[in-house]
Amino acid sequence: MKRTHPLFTLPGFIATALLLVGLGIVVWHSGGSAFSPGGLSAQNSIQTSLGGYYSHQEFETRCSLCHAPLETTQDKLCLACHEEISQQIADGAGTHSLVDEVYQCYRCHTEHKGPDYNILNPGLERFDHSRTGFSLVWHQVDYAAAPMDCTACHATQGGFSADLDHCSSCHSERDAAFMLKHTAQFGVNCLACHDGSDSLAKFDHAQTNFPLTGKHTALDCTQCHQDVVISGGSDKKAVFKVASTGCVSCHTEPSQHLG
Repeated sequence: MKRTHPLFTLPGFIATALLLVGLGIVVWHSGGSAFSPGGLSAQNSIQTSLGGYYSHQEFETRCSLCHAPLETTQDKLCLACHEEISQQIADGAGTHSLVDEVYQCYRCHTEHKGPDYNILNPGLERFDHSRTGFSLVWHQVDYAAAPMDCTACHATQGGFSADLDHCSSCHSERDAAFMLKHTAQFGVNCLACHDGSDSLAKFDHAQTNFPLTGKHTALDCTQCHQDVVISGGSDKKAVFKVASTGCVSCHTEPSQHLG
């Protein structure tokens, strides 16, 4: 007589059904966390709450807040919570408007790496800073040759807008007299003139068609390039238009030249 496999007996069916029901209850009670590949980040760089939560870790048992397969895509769930990012993209302004594949959030903000992991890090490593209009060519290291991080120029507490006070304080530590004179001439809006790729401090006037000699070497730029400052206040912008090389444009005709 052929023996019946115990799984296909009535007790076997009942035991299997109870096991499946038990697993279902566990998964339902855990909110799907049984399938989680790891804990969520507890980091919060802006120190404010979104949707009543201060970090992803606070809702790591509510998987449906970030995952709704067959219902919607993950980026829509992300942007439903991060409304300020959604507005940036819609307006074409802010950091996220400069990101390729911006709707693939996971590429820059990897999760499930534990509570101590900062999910901003992958994004900072991937971000092309030259798209902001300011290259980091001359800002890889500081004056002490130490590597510069984002906070050297940005007050990340309030986002990634440029903090021009950082520019002034850093360069003033190197040469306070120059910075005092420089800001008096051109204002404090550094980004109006500098794109990060320049090196105006090393500019050699001898390479132009008017080398500076004699008393001309002691003059400030604005004494010859008088239209360099085209607006006032913190919006001063330097445009070094070609200055006249005619002597009488600056010097009064001496009396001995008359006649």
